[in-house]
Amino acid sequence: MKNLFIIALLLAGKITLAQQSVIIRGKVQNLEGHKLAIIYYNPQKKVRDTISLNNGKFEAKIDIDATQEIAVYPYNFYKYAVPTAKPNQFFLQPVLKIFVAPGDVITVDGDAKNLWEAKVSGGKYNKEYALFRSLVMPLETREYSLLAKQYSKENLQDTVAFNKLRVERWEVKDKIKSLIKDFYEKNTTSIYALYKFSENLKSMKPEEIKQLFAIYSLELQQSDIGEKVYGYLQKVKSVNIGAKMIDFTGTTLKGNVFDSKSLKGKYALLDFWGSWCGPCRKSNPHLKELYNKYSKQGFEIVGIAQENRSLEKGKVSWKKAVEEDGLPWIQLLNEELKAAGGDLVKAYNVHSFPTKILINKDGIILWKGVGSEKGLDELLTEIFPR
Repeated sequence: MKNLFIIALLLAGKITLAQQSVIIRGKVQNLEGHKLAIIYYNPQKKVRDTISLNNGKFEAKIDIDATQEIAVYPYNFYKYAVPTAKPNQFFLQPVLKIFVAPGDVITVDGDAKNLWEAKVSGGKYNKEYALFRSLVMPLETREYSLLAKQYSKENLQDTVAFNKLRVERWEVKDKIKSLIKDFYEKNTTSIYALYKFSENLKSMKPEEIKQLFAIYSLELQQSDIGEKVYGYLQKVKSVNIGAKMIDFTGTTLKGNVFDSKSLKGKYALLDFWGSWCGPCRKSNPHLKELYNKYSKQGFEIVGIAQENRSLEKGKVSWKKAVEEDGLPWIQLLNEELKAAGGDLVKAYNVHSFPTKILINKDGIILWKGVGSEKGLDELLTEIFPR
């Protein structure tokens, strides 16, 4: 693929940018004594901080070492938020996103009523950022306006009107997604377009990413954002069809120590699922059929549950689901693996549930299914002929 080998060499010796400050100053009307919240990434972690205002004016300094999009919004201030159908719960306004580079000085002039529409000036890449905002911001405003209308007292009591507005909102959301995709596909000399591209990698196939990334200029490919895209491609490659499986160990639901090396000589299906996942649970009866049909011929299933809860609560919901669905195969809890330093969902680059990965006798990834089992039955029929 064009440029990718060169990029690999360059990135191998890439020197991390020195951490620099970004100054953000300006004024926000109608905050009524409340603070602003700001979210950004420093070299170590995601940071959320607050900014105090004096007579509506503020100045803040954040330390970053990479070009990024930061978020600014009213902190714990719900006067202009849309109430939900439940008491004291709100749909928050869209956040103000600002694209910044180390060393930038940014000026903001806005109103708490619609802070996402604030005027933003300054910064190395303001021209590219402003172009994108001019396209997306009207749609964000339209979507939030429809949300307010949908959850008005009048429409909460009118199911037909409520559902019609929900459909309209989703149509606007789809337009925003389409616009973002169009922006990063057509503006391949823009670092902000590359940033938007990097935010959407999980929704694209590896080959699509490779082809589009190759069109971007070599300078952008070598940038800190380009490094992120390249790193993602390498990670996907390591768990793609034809790659060797990533070994792991863990404690099963039954309390036994499990080592993936014990799967050598067998065909094994890694089933990434969760008790909360409807499609996962619906696929279990068919998995049981496959297990009963082929397990005596050298077929194994390893369930890896991601519960998205605390470890203790996750154990309870996981165990209950396994018992309810009557799953006889090896079961591991990813939260437990994660606590021991072995996050399999991350290692196998799983972003959707269910995800199933078939491993052959030599530990090579043979098949991968995201959201469906298309092709699995046929493949197993070829592997285990009657």
